[in-house]
Amino acid sequence: MTGFINREIVVKVKMDLIPWESWDRTNFRLSEVWPRSADENVQAHAGLSLAMGEISQGLAQIFSHKRAIGVVKGNSWAVEGTLPWFLKEAYQVQSTSLKDLSALPAWAAALKKETIFVVLAEDHPVTGASWNWDELDRLLNEMKIFVLRISHSAWTQASAAPAVAGVRPYSCRVCSVDETLAVSVTGAKWKLSPAYSPAFPWDFETV
Repeated sequence: MTGFINREIVVKVKMDLIPWESWDRTNFRLSEVWPRSADENVQAHAGLSLAMGEISQGLAQIFSHKRAIGVVKGNSWAVEGTLPWFLKEAYQVQSTSLKDLSALPAWAAALKKETIFVVLAEDHPVTGASWNWDELDRLLNEMKIFVLRISHSAWTQASAAPAVAGVRPYSCRVCSVDETLAVSVTGAKWKLSPAYSPAFPWDFETV
């Protein structure tokens, strides 16, 4: 028994820390390589689904006195995937479809004053079909309504129709890079910090 008590006991210490600085370094790296203007900000997110969730719900928390959103349906799973949380929280969802693009300005003009944002997809995730959202984007910015523009692959084509020249102050372009990375490019009026992505183990050297 004495021999057992006198034995040296080695305890391995586990450092369970969140590498917050890795996310900051990743964003700094992105700011060096991602095309953007001086007043635009780029941030990394752990995939498109998480990006849309933390951006849309983050806006809802900031503007908690507003209880309405707008949705343009019909061309992306990522648009539909944004809705469940807002439906559960009893937000008023003002939706329209892509059937008649010419009717979108009138739909936007009729949005409620308490509308926080409008979410839409620039292009189709499978076919790559794209739509020109410049006029709607401009109108919503004039109305001071935030615009969440999902870009599956249109962001890779500088001359693509939906690519707005720069990102307007109230707009956010969420670009899907791959299954584990989405990049948000936000205009000057966005002051939003993601809730979850900073805690992921980012390897900024590979961005």
